[in-house]
Amino acid sequence: MKPNFTPLHDFPGRLIILEGPDGSGKSTQAKKLKKKIEAEGNKAVVVAWKDAPHFRDYFVQHELKKGADVATPEAHLLLQVADMLYQIERKVVPHLIKGHTVIMDRALPTIVIRGLSLGHTLEQLEKGLLWFANSLYRELFQRATTIFLSVNSKKTLENIAKRAKKHGEDGEGTLLSRHMIQNLRYLPDGERLTKKAKRRLVEQLQDTYVTSYHHYFAHHPSVTIDANQDEKIVFQQLVSVLFPVKFSNFTRGSFRPRAKKVKVAA
Repeated sequence: MKPNFTPLHDFPGRLIILEGPDGSGKSTQAKKLKKKIEAEGNKAVVVAWKDAPHFRDYFVQHELKKGADVATPEAHLLLQVADMLYQIERKVVPHLIKGHTVIMDRALPTIVIRGLSLGHTLEQLEKGLLWFANSLYRELFQRATTIFLSVNSKKTLENIAKRAKKHGEDGEGTLLSRHMIQNLRYLPDGERLTKKAKRRLVEQLQDTYVTSYHHYFAHHPSVTIDANQDEKIVFQQLVSVLFPVKFSNFTRGSFRPRAKKVKVAA
């Protein structure tokens, strides 16, 4: 793949980034948001995670393989960055230049949090692996509206299990958790990794990931929405944040009724 970077100076479109741990409802909300925008006659596109043509098939075929064909978590991190960079250049930028709304289902925060969980430093990730975010695409991410879907770990695991059941897959924890434990036979304290112990470990790992998102967004700009609520309520709040009704759109009479003048008899 030959690099073909497009430096940005200005663009008429709007970039919306939905962030949060696996199972927070990002993909569901992205699809609903796209539908609403297009229902109003505007063009919107969803940029999905790990969906670039050059990488999609590899992720599907190798994510959970064991033995010689297994892709390590570190290799996955590099491929996820390559996937995102490809989609920025070939999908995000062209649509923004045309004035469309682009909805990214995850972006830089997820890469940072996954990298930190693998032992990389914040400096290595932000200044090294994600070098393009502070150079070629600095304005792109500065102008983006980032929505953090805040959710507890129990809720995320429930959502992951429901999603997996729907697709006939193993829904015990996130892919990152499964990568971390797929070759384990014993826990650090010597306990054998039984099904019960595995479930407990997955819950602990998920709690760590969820906490990491909260720590990240405590120091990075975003709009936080409580995703523990019903998804319809979450969507309503998402829409109100992204498309607030301007005060000027109201007439004074409809926003604040005028008091009627009452004639007093002399």
